[in-house]
Amino acid sequence: MTEAPRRLNLPPVAPPEERKPLSTRVKPSLKKALEDYTKEIRDAGFNVTQEMVLDVLLRELRDSEGLREKVAAVLVAEQK
Repeated sequence: MTEAPRRLNLPPVAPPEERKPLSTRVKPSLKKALEDYTKEIRDAGFNVTQEMVLDVLLRELRDSEGLREKVAAVLVAEQK
């Protein structure tokens, strides 16, 4: 007699969030910084894309009040 497979008691997983294009212009030097950073991570053996790096940066901006304050301070200083 075979036993029924044991069910794992796992929390529900939310479906992946829909992805939307982000069309914006950036300075070539900053685009190169993104490309270089992504390549550095890939060269270390991680399968990442620029999209994934941008997702993390934007998520950190959303979640970190300290980062938002730092960005605001830089923006204000650059407007002077």
